[in-house]
Amino acid sequence: MARNLRGSPPDPWSASDQAEFRALLRALQQWAGYSSLERLEEGAAHRRTSMPPSTANRALNNDKLPTADFVRRFVLACDADVARWTAARDALHDLKYSRDTPATGPVENSVPDSRDLSDLPSFCPYPGLAAFRPDQAQWFFGREKVTAELLSLLTERMIDTGPLVVVGPSGTGKSSLLRAGLLAALSEGRLPGSRDFARLVFTPTANPIDALGAQLAVATGSDGPEIIAALSDDPRRVVEVIRKLPGTDEPNSIRAVIVVDQFEEAFILCQDEDRRQAFIRALCVAAAEGGGALVVLGLRADHYGRCAAYPELIEALRIGQVLLGAMTNAQLRSAIEKPAFAAGLELEPGLVEVMLRDLGQGDTAVDVPGYQPGALPLLSHALLATWQQREGRTLTLAAYRLVGGISGAITNTAERAYRVLEPAQQEVARSVLAPHDPTRRRRGRHPSSGRACPSGCRVV
Repeated sequence: MARNLRGSPPDPWSASDQAEFRALLRALQQWAGYSSLERLEEGAAHRRTSMPPSTANRALNNDKLPTADFVRRFVLACDADVARWTAARDALHDLKYSRDTPATGPVENSVPDSRDLSDLPSFCPYPGLAAFRPDQAQWFFGREKVTAELLSLLTERMIDTGPLVVVGPSGTGKSSLLRAGLLAALSEGRLPGSRDFARLVFTPTANPIDALGAQLAVATGSDGPEIIAALSDDPRRVVEVIRKLPGTDEPNSIRAVIVVDQFEEAFILCQDEDRRQAFIRALCVAAAEGGGALVVLGLRADHYGRCAAYPELIEALRIGQVLLGAMTNAQLRSAIEKPAFAAGLELEPGLVEVMLRDLGQGDTAVDVPGYQPGALPLLSHALLATWQQREGRTLTLAAYRLVGGISGAITNTAERAYRVLEPAQQEVARSVLAPHDPTRRRRGRHPSSGRACPSGCRVV
């Protein structure tokens, strides 16, 4: 089948509803040069998937959004961007569509109707100051497009080489994106074979090569000290370790995805330049052709320049970086409203608008970022605190104001926690939390937090 070379393929993100999305799939079929569904079936077989004409006809002409599996196979048969199309499909498959569609059985990836969720309001869909985890992906909204971009770039990395680097200021949600966005998508099979990838996610700590070796040891069932010693001696041996993971015998097959969150710790915490270089070298070898892994690094923007001392990282940043910035009004609304809806909660009218204004968005009718990126954790914590003061299923304006809003919720929480401490524990808290660290890195355990200091242990 000859590719239609006239112009770019249809953009799935231009669909505003499921009918338009089906129309775009038909347009994609024409763009790919398939004059009939029988031709499409032949193209699918050529790409080692299946697309029976009867299945395609039903999916393209009924009144429902096609399933994620159908979209993956259809777009693969058309030789288009599978990650982009499935992300756009998932963005349309929200609770409103699920509730407006007559129930004929379980809907794939749908959130149950809130009328059947009598027990869910006891669970908060907002993580507060913590990052979203992969198992919290059902509550993670607002970053669908950048998740699709990451998946698209990783698709290229399956045949190209080098790590992918997600760069952004502190507090932009890099950790949540990598965990509840990217890793969750890979576990759902959004890339070919990704359901079977070993998924390693960790932070470098003060001993990054040890952290990597420990992760690989767990994944392969091998001896940790032995792997750490091997990687320290020769980082290129990471390839033979990765080949112990399940996978095909093809030389360029992918067996693992390695996500290094807070990559800046390799510069901040690690004091051994040789071990830092070994760590960086191992990651780049693993991501190179034949290395067997997709590698994604999450890097805080103020440490971007430190990568310039390492040629492998220069190349990675030159050809494979995603800049994560502030969210737009529409994305923020999605991040606030959809988790509540999915958890069977309600938001009092006007609450979202007040939150957006308090966040610094200014004119909420203009869909552009207008707040400091680091304010996102404060928003999430304010939502958590408001949920704790909710009235039944409803998050109210009164509860939001009671907890102090975006600017005051974290202060009020800290003050309450501090007041219940004993004097010795308050002293430990002051020493741990004193603002004397200009790098604002996340702190590890305080020296006082061991068995020798029960007060410190309770505080930390």
